[in-house]
Amino acid sequence: EPDTEPNTEGNLDPLPNSKPHHWGTGYNKEGRAREWPSVRENEGPINEGAQKPEKLPPKPKSNLFGVIIWGVSIAAIMVLACWFSAYQIAKLDSSKPSKKADPHAAQEAFLLEWYKNTSKAEASFENGQLVTARQLIGNFLYLRKKKGFEPNKGMDEVLTYRSYYLLGKIYDLLEDSYKSCQNFLKAKNTASNPYRYDRRELEGFIERQFLKLKEQGMGGLIDETRKALKPVNQKWLDSVVEIAADETAIDVTPDGETIVLIQTMEPYSGWVKFFHDSGAIKELIHYDHGQRHGHYRSWKIDGSVASIATYHKGKKTGLNPTFGDDGKAYNIPMYRDGKLLEPRKGYE
Repeated sequence: EPDTEPNTEGNLDPLPNSKPHHWGTGYNKEGRAREWPSVRENEGPINEGAQKPEKLPPKPKSNLFGVIIWGVSIAAIMVLACWFSAYQIAKLDSSKPSKKADPHAAQEAFLLEWYKNTSKAEASFENGQLVTARQLIGNFLYLRKKKGFEPNKGMDEVLTYRSYYLLGKIYDLLEDSYKSCQNFLKAKNTASNPYRYDRRELEGFIERQFLKLKEQGMGGLIDETRKALKPVNQKWLDSVVEIAADETAIDVTPDGETIVLIQTMEPYSGWVKFFHDSGAIKELIHYDHGQRHGHYRSWKIDGSVASIATYHKGKKTGLNPTFGDDGKAYNIPMYRDGKLLEPRKGYE
């Protein structure tokens, strides 16, 4: 930054009031004129012809205003130079061809994060944190689908298999046989080479879920020929409602724990349907030896689904979604042995 203070040190006049001194004709101490031969001869003053002293230049005026103008000009030039430089750099950057994102690199990065996430989910499962394990696996299966990465026979296949296999084990512990079997079958169908995985263990899990589904009155959803599951759709629900016992045919034991047939007073096994006062279907519940065991579904008076649940020997287990007026499930708690499960503390 230029110094705007004027430097007055060089402008000082050492003798501002000096005048030339003239001695004229010589005088002695008594003040009488001394006669000099040369004076009489020349008849002229002794200083005649002497050079007159030059006049000193006038004191220069203060240059404060000029210094200020100079400093402002320099600052303006510097600002313009910086702006022009930045403009040129931005122009050069904009003229460079934009680099397209490498989809292969993006997929590799995603697979690395998915691998870490799957390992965390498996560790959570081993520690009994079923809610956390399910959420971790579900999040990355959703992201994989959303990103639209092409399936391959490498790490993508391995992680997909491990994800569905883990979900199958989670629902198996929760005694939700339909969801467990559904995920085990997805894991099986993911494997391009079945010998790459523990095929015998996987087949054993699937067969066990088939047996449990038959005990829960859902054997009609098993495709024995293809070893697959049929969807829980309206056609299947209608067939179950048709064969289900009417609520008027059953009663509850005095302890309120067991459902019995009124005619025989024996614990009832099978489907039971309950109705709203308007006559619309209200609940469809499966019982085994007088206890809720298997699929449960309830409807609102307008016929829309209110909630879905699973029971195991009279206790609520697995997921229990409840649905809003728009048909979407906003609350999906998880139960095991009748107790509400919470995610790991600090997990979001």
